[in-house]
Amino acid sequence: PVFILHPLVQSSLMRPQEAQIAGECGVRLVSIERPGIGLSTLHPAGDYVSFARDLAAVADALGIDRFAILGWASGAPYALTAASILGHRVTRLALVTPRLGFRSDLEPTTQARRFFGGLRRHPWLFEAVFSIMRAKRSRRFFRPMIRNFLENSEPDRLLFENDRELLDCLTDSLVEAIDATHKGIVAELNFYSRDVPPETSRIVQPIIVWYGAEDEMNSAEDVRRMLEGVPVEEFHVAKGQGHMVLFGRFRDILARLINDGH
Repeated sequence: PVFILHPLVQSSLMRPQEAQIAGECGVRLVSIERPGIGLSTLHPAGDYVSFARDLAAVADALGIDRFAILGWASGAPYALTAASILGHRVTRLALVTPRLGFRSDLEPTTQARRFFGGLRRHPWLFEAVFSIMRAKRSRRFFRPMIRNFLENSEPDRLLFENDRELLDCLTDSLVEAIDATHKGIVAELNFYSRDVPPETSRIVQPIIVWYGAEDEMNSAEDVRRMLEGVPVEEFHVAKGQGHMVLFGRFRDILARLINDGH
């Protein structure tokens, strides 16, 4: 079993393509939403630790004793804390293009950096922005926004050109995330903007990091700096991949996550 933790402003929605790859790798893939996202109940005071307990409760309900975790982008701090809190229940941890905060030191060179940088400086805007977005939610409204936000390099552009269903899925994921309420995303963004460090002191699992060599949202040095003090066992720089390396190397990431190296 592998629990995959989605980034901010996304839901647990995944495509049949990734589910098929997971099955071929021998993985039972469980995509879990955080409080207030999609149909999940809002927890206004939720944090990394409370989600780790939620994750354990879901695993218990599914009859899963031990499992691996894949933390994607801003799902990384939730994954790190869950691994630390749950100890040996977590067999291995993979972080893909991890983000542990809004990174106020980054230059606003991309639309993503300008958007999150502006919201970070003015967090009162979270409620207004996502209230409007929920009122306007539709694939037509969100699709160009998602593409402009995530297309940070030539490999990302080519990925979206060659796999049009991926952009549709990411768009539908945002629609689904705020369909019932935008309050969960707002609460999560408010918490995330405070740059609360994840709990990492009790991590005992091997940590594998994947990063796209042509990711222009964060450099490899940015990622290593964010993970300073975290016991990373492997740091894979995927050539010819950008910020969307999760989808370009999904099979490789899952295979390495469940391979014990022997």
